[in-house]
Amino acid sequence: MKMDFNKLLTKRVKIVCVFGKEDNSIYYDGIILSYDPEGDSIMIKDKHGKTIYLDSSTIKQVALVEEL
Repeated sequence: MKMDFNKLLTKRVKIVCVFGKEDNSIYYDGIILSYDPEGDSIMIKDKHGKTIYLDSSTIKQVALVEEL
């Protein structure tokens, strides 16, 4: 998915990543900490406080979560 993740820095998102086959989906819920357009990767902190690095080519869907 080609997207400018810089617009979502410090925002809480839910992300769907697909590794290999479509039935190997992994869901992430966290805050985007940084985006490296040259390396094409993002760093998020998930809801458990873990830091995760994702290749943005595996990202199939992003949903912005607004806190009420």
